[in-house]
Amino acid sequence: MSTNVPVTTWRPTSGNGEFVGSGVDYIVDQLGAFLVDPTGVFIVSPTTTFVPVPATTWSEDDSE
Repeated sequence: MSTNVPVTTWRPTSGNGEFVGSGVDYIVDQLGAFLVDPTGVFIVSPTTTFVPVPATTWSEDDSE
């Protein structure tokens, strides 16, 4: 096992925000047929939506 490996925190390149679960996507083949497992249950992929935090513009207050 590696030791003294720096920790990398992944951040979205689109800015700060929150990831929100947005349901599931049904997986289909190239012909548009839904994929199912051997018991007939649909095969799905969970999806997430990235909700960006609005940008904040800062300005310096030079009044004294």
